[in-house]
Amino acid sequence: MKKFCGSITLICFSCIVAWAQPAYDNCSTAFVLNDVADYCSEIAEFTNIGATDSDTPLPSCFPNVNEEDADVWFTFVAEANTVNISVIGETQINGGGSLDNPQFTLYSGICDDLIEEMCSNDSRGDNAISSITNELTSGQTYYIRVDGANARTGSFELCVNNFNQVAAPT
Repeated sequence: MKKFCGSITLICFSCIVAWAQPAYDNCSTAFVLNDVADYCSEIAEFTNIGATDSDTPLPSCFPNVNEEDADVWFTFVAEANTVNISVIGETQINGGGSLDNPQFTLYSGICDDLIEEMCSNDSRGDNAISSITNELTSGQTYYIRVDGANARTGSFELCVNNFNQVAAPT
């Protein structure tokens, strides 16, 4: 009986530890998005609950309120020159999770030397954000940092659509 109770305790503790911090909590352990031609995660598939503050300085659009951020990281290799990134948290219609006021940054470079390419935050309180940039280099690695403004945490849906923008007619 003692062995059984000890095993149950160990299993429960392991579950708590596993839940305590997402595996994609740092740039160096970013969740790899393999096919970003038209990627959307499951609703509430990702979370920043239990995420720790990263050593990366706050990006330009994140509120600087002297708080620890609870950011999580994703990475992909660009297949085309344009990307549309959406983070959907707790919305009334088609909710993507429980995260309020999501914000994200797109970086290029390597984890020790990141270059901010695009930054977006939910300044209107819609609990969903989407931004597009057409300045990607095909074959280059990019990182997405997702957080909730003012230390908010929760689950969310992440969508990444990487495509070649059609040239303007001449």
